Amino acid sequence: MLSAQGLFLSTARATLLEAIDLCADAGEMLVVLGPNGAGKSSLLALLSGMRSPDRGHVTLDRQPP
Repeated sequence: MLSAQGLFLSTARATLLEAIDLCADAGEMLVVLGPNGAGKSSLLALLSGMRSPDRGHVTLDRQPP
């Protein structure tokens, strides 16, 4: 299970993601939609462990990604 709770991400200029929660079970498909600059790539970077959130946490099978 992929889980994210209370994700926040910001830069010096802007808040990119604020209070993101999600849960996806094995075999479940999720779609991330939004206009350019909405934070889709930033969210995927957090979920994959390529980037750390300013607040909140991500787990994959109850372990950090």
